[in-house]
Amino acid sequence: RVQVTTLCLTFLGHLVLPSLGKSPVQASPTNPFQWRFYLSETWTQGNRMSSLTIATVDCQPQGCQSQVTFNFSSNSVSHEWRHPYICFTYDQTYDACRSTWVETNGGCPYNYCNMHKAIQDTKETLWQQPTSSVWLTMNLKSTFFLTIPDPWDSRWAAGVEARLYRAGYGSYPMA
Repeated sequence: RVQVTTLCLTFLGHLVLPSLGKSPVQASPTNPFQWRFYLSETWTQGNRMSSLTIATVDCQPQGCQSQVTFNFSSNSVSHEWRHPYICFTYDQTYDACRSTWVETNGGCPYNYCNMHKAIQDTKETLWQQPTSSVWLTMNLKSTFFLTIPDPWDSRWAAGVEARLYRAGYGSYPMA
């Protein structure tokens, strides 16, 4: 019997002090806080749920005024699965993609749901380009670069869930 693993990528941003052990009063008077974003992979196997932080990224000390990019490798994404796509429930335009299929399919079982396909980046420079929407690129070694164009948006502080899907295969997420 094969155990099925369902995974969920969770993005969470929160304020952190730039140096441990200092109170906000002792920290730099210009801007004592910065945003740190976490990308974690959560999966269930049987009745057990596990989670692992797979990437973090910090905004500049002056604040999150420009895009941020996660650099990560996912153990759940097979190297043979080329061009996966990522689905966020927050940017869905159809009710079924926002609510109906979230529990069973992660939100994007059909092609009319809003999906962000991974773009092969052989020169490893695409992730550095400005973008107006979430952008997922990957290099030839299956390292992913996930660019968030609006880290200042309050949805990231509340936590955003996304699912990875195999391109052209099935309606259930692989991560």
